[in-house]
Amino acid sequence: RAGPGSRKVLMLAYDTAQMDRRVLQEASTLAKAGYDTAICELNPLAEYPAAAPENVRILKPPPAPNMSGAVRIAKKALGRILSARQKQYLVARFSPPADRIASAFGGLEFPGWDVLFAHDLSVLPLAVRLALRATGRGKLVFDAHEIADEGIESLKARAYWTGIERRFIGAADAVMTVSKPIALAFAEKYALPRLPSVILNSCPYAGPASDRSLLRKL
Repeated sequence: RAGPGSRKVLMLAYDTAQMDRRVLQEASTLAKAGYDTAICELNPLAEYPAAAPENVRILKPPPAPNMSGAVRIAKKALGRILSARQKQYLVARFSPPADRIASAFGGLEFPGWDVLFAHDLSVLPLAVRLALRATGRGKLVFDAHEIADEGIESLKARAYWTGIERRFIGAADAVMTVSKPIALAFAEKYALPRLPSVILNSCPYAGPASDRSLLRKL
């Protein structure tokens, strides 16, 4: 069996304004464990961190095959002149749904990966498409940052995202999420064969230390 150093992990993300801290922390942890780790942020308006995690490669979003040169130039120009808040608004307002992301980027080649992470629902259909096309025994991991219908007021949008979730979640070899209640909800709602793993965004609060020597030093 191959060791971590010979295994390649590719993470797909399509974030709104800046690369998600959860994505960066997971990538950093895998890199420290010896995995060859890369993140591909597909949103051309997303801002990259000033410093990438050590030993993690961040791949610039390749232009979508069906995107005209004029559109690419316009997006690049907007990325230079808009503030972070303006970028966040535009992407939230006009961000393409998941199946359009899959259609736009489905022809891309990411050879040689062993584990493919789909970070949140927007890139899950794309990840499934790439996994089905790949040769070899690569595994697909879906990291659900939330439940699809949470916080969505539009009934049409809620139905769309719930439908994407229902259609594609079963194609993942493993599912992980941010809390135990969400993991239980997924397992019950979609009759998953295994309870999704839980990776918290923060450590549980343990309370103040009983030893006050550190406070005395301060």
